[in-house]
Amino acid sequence: MREVINLTWGTTDIYVGPPENSPYNSRNYYSACQYDLYNVTVKKYDVYKVYNGSTFIGYQEYYGGSYIVNDVKRPKIIKYSIDVWYK
Repeated sequence: MREVINLTWGTTDIYVGPPENSPYNSRNYYSACQYDLYNVTVKKYDVYKVYNGSTFIGYQEYYGGSYIVNDVKRPKIIKYSIDVWYK
């Protein structure tokens, strides 16, 4: 299964600049794709369609075992800001 990840910058979000007593006069906002690491157990199944002649009866599943996959990367969207000084 594939999961689509996206981020839409809305017009109702409020973004503020640096404080007035800050040495910076602007704040830039960024978005990035970061990853969390997981250990995942994958279960294997063999699935077959069952027919009686040309009539479809259903599915037959056979369990094929499980496997542990370490350090699977799951993407997540992050937002961050950096204060800067523009002349």
